[in-house]
Order: sequence, then C-alpha cells, then structure tokens
Amino acid sequence: QERSTVRLLHLVPGVQAAMRWVERDLDSAMVSFARVLSDPQALEPADEHYVRLWRAITLLGLGKPQSAFRDLLLALDFFRHLYPPAHALLAFNVGATLLHAGDWEGAESCIRIALAESGRVGMPGFETMCRSNLAYCLIKNGRVDEATGEIDMGLARDRGGPASVPRLRSLGEIGVCW
Repeated sequence: QERSTVRLLHLVPGVQAAMRWVERDLDSAMVSFARVLSDPQALEPADEHYVRLWRAITLLGLGKPQSAFRDLLLALDFFRHLYPPAHALLAFNVGATLLHAGDWEGAESCIRIALAESGRVGMPGFETMCRSNLAYCLIKNGRVDEATGEIDMGLARDRGGPASVPRLRSLGEIGVCW
C-alpha cells in the first residue's frame, strides 16, 4: 500500500509534464520530467521507461536529438523482453525518428525490427507502414530493387488481409513518415 502511494505521488509530476507537453510548454515539461526521474527507485520499471519516452519526444521537440536517443534506446532495450508489442511500435517510432534525421542505416535497422515483430502489434496496416518506410530507407541507400520488392510485398499483403480493412489501390496511398 505504501509503495503504491509513493509511486503515485512520483507519477503526478509526470502527468503534469504530459499536460505541459500538450500545451507545448516544453521547458516546463522537462522540469517536471526531471522531478519524476529524480528518484527512479520510487517507480515501477515500466513507469520510468514510459516517462523516458515522453521526455525523449520532448527533447526532440527542443532540438536535442542526442539526449532524446539515449532515452529512446534505453526504452527500446527495456521493452524488447517485457512488452514485445510495445517494442515493435517503439522500434518503428525510433526508425521513423532516425529517418527524419537522415540516418538511413539506423532507420532501416529499427524498421526491420518493427517489421519482424509486426505480427505482435495487432494493428491493421502496421506491416504495410513498416514496409513503406523501409522502402524509403532503401531508396535513400540506392537499393531501389529491394525497395520495389518491399512495396510490392506491402501491397500484396495489404490486399490479402481481412475484408473489413480498407485496401490500398495504389502506391500513392501508402503513408510514409517522411
């Protein structure tokens, strides 16, 4: 009971940080994230890593990608074994972030992880989204034939899914995070 109370009291600044983030007051959000993470022993491991994810997004918004990637990579390692669906989603998000930063090899690596674990996510279109972003990385690396294969596979797999999911009719409908 006491541990739960301490945990909840430590999470209050995390909720405040998230609210400040939504309001785009990123500097104040960072202060609140620092308060939450000042005593990580008071938190459950998953709580700490979720807070680190929010902080990483905030750091990216503040133009501090190196600091953000430290938190993202810690979270990626944590979720790999404990929460595989979250790991796949996080790998995709790290890959998309690296894609935006122009780190094509890093983006490709993370997106391939997400693609390999896409079946665990349970979200229609996730595999197609991974393949389309992977194709973009491959194109940027001069591997157009491989990119074409990923696009073709993504379209074929999308068309073969459940009838309740809208189908892509053309390459132009694939959402790429670029």
